[in-house]
Amino acid sequence: SMASLLRASSFAPSISVPTRRDRRRPRARAHAPPSRASFSDDPKMFVPAGAFGGETPEKKASRLLTALFTYVATWIVIDQTETAAPKISTSNGADGVDDADSNEGTREAARVTNVHAFLLDFLEANPVKDGDAFLEKLTAADPSIARRVMDVRTAYAGGDFEWDICRGLVMQNMEKSNAEIQRGFLDGMMTATATAAEGEPEAS
Repeated sequence: SMASLLRASSFAPSISVPTRRDRRRPRARAHAPPSRASFSDDPKMFVPAGAFGGETPEKKASRLLTALFTYVATWIVIDQTETAAPKISTSNGADGVDDADSNEGTREAARVTNVHAFLLDFLEANPVKDGDAFLEKLTAADPSIARRVMDVRTAYAGGDFEWDICRGLVMQNMEKSNAEIQRGFLDGMMTATATAAEGEPEAS
């Protein structure tokens, strides 16, 4: 039955029968605060220092986010250079007249196009695993492009990334996954129980 399945599961709550004295004198239930992880002396979850080689979970997360922001910033610059070259070419010499402005616009468009191709090739050859290490390599290859990616990275993280939405999505996805995992566990137990019952011989 479902009751037996719940009793068999490791996450089912234990149920105790109150004594006569407990029934006469009910006590209010204390609500525990939400669980939080920290290294402080507050009554919160303790995260062993060795879990991340001595780093806090927050510092580990900051490294991962730094890599993410570096990757995003690189693609933003790639997109900017992809759309900038046609605009430069059109605004300077769209009529095909061979004048100084047209030549300057053509050269600038070629430069931007080269930046676009360079970043695509560089990103393919150097996947962003560590954001700072990636930018060190990019700086050695082209300081001006690296500086642009740095500026975009800082601006994106400081003004465009939706931190509150990210936190909400993380909590929502974890709660959904927890429920699906537990439901899958119970479904598996019910299926196994039903299969075992079908295989048992009927009593004569």
